[in-house]
Formats: sequence, structure tokens, C-alpha cells
Amino acid sequence: MTRGEILDALDGRVAGGQPDEQDEAKVWIATFLASVEDNEKLVDIDWNVTIPSKNSSAKQFHFPPLTPEQLSVGRKPWFIILSGGKMGKDEFVQTFMHELAHVYYEDDGIIPPEIKEPQHWQPIIEVRADLQMEKWGALRSKFKADTYTHCDKKQWERYFPNSMSQEEALEFAKIGNTDQIITQYKNKYPIK
Repeated sequence: MTRGEILDALDGRVAGGQPDEQDEAKVWIATFLASVEDNEKLVDIDWNVTIPSKNSSAKQFHFPPLTPEQLSVGRKPWFIILSGGKMGKDEFVQTFMHELAHVYYEDDGIIPPEIKEPQHWQPIIEVRADLQMEKWGALRSKFKADTYTHCDKKQWERYFPNSMSQEEALEFAKIGNTDQIITQYKNKYPIK
């Protein structure tokens, strides 16, 4: 899809913040997504962006389908909620694409029952989202150290206390496919 086609597809999908922030966010999203291979797949996912008021944090949020009809077509509405603080273009694109990677992988916050240690799942999916964001070309050098993939060991331990190492999370995250990650995890950490 072209930048213009993506801009058209974003009508009604960016809300909150000030009107000029919505327009700016749409342009940034469309401009970046136009550079991503197979961007139509990403645009076709049922996601919306919310730019709330000050002092909130970025995260993806999934509302389960409300009707049997929604279930039958397999579409799930997702809301990507970005922080209320005014972000520059590079920070916005990197943050948005990280959250869109969670949507892409359908990281809905539910820990698979096969995961023996629940605190292991979050680091895996956060690193996987970073890897996908990098694959799409959204990693910005200015913010590289802020990512789960590139943070230092001390920061990692603050993000994920009592969990697996960054190296181990990276090993699982590189697999990409959720079912394959779970299979490899079960092989390494069998439930007894």
C-alpha cells in the first residue's frame, strides 16, 4: 500500500490527544508503514491508536470479540494506547511499531498454560516485539538502549525481576512463532 492509501485507511483509527497530534500521528504511521514490506497485512489488522492524556504508559490492549459474528471472521479489535507525553517522530514510530508487533503476534496478555514459570512469558514476548520492530526498520539509534533487546543487565533486572536472562529470552524470542516458542519452552522446562 502507498502512503496515501494507508492514510485513507487510518481515518477514524487514531483518537485522543489534540487534533493536530492525531493528524501528525497518522502521517507518521502512514509514512513509516509505507516503507514496510507487506504493509497491507499490518494495516488490515483491526487496530486503533489512542493518544490519551498526560502520564500514561504505552501498551497494547485487546478487547475480546463481542459477537459470534466477530469470532467467525477471526477479527479482534485491538487498541494501542500511547503515552500522553508529546513524543517526537522517532520515539513515536519506535514505540508504536513495538506495540503493533504485539498486536501482530496477538500477545493478548494471557500466559499460555504450558509456560511453567509465568514470569518467563513477558520477557519473551517483549523481546520478540523488539525484534519484529527492528525487522520492520523502526529501531531508532537514539532510543536503542531503551529497548528490551538492547538494555543493559541492570535495566533488564528492573524490567523483569526473578525471571530468565536477557540472553535466554532472546533465544526464545528469535523463534517468532508462538506455538514453536511454547514447544521449545516445554522441552527446556518440562512440567512435572
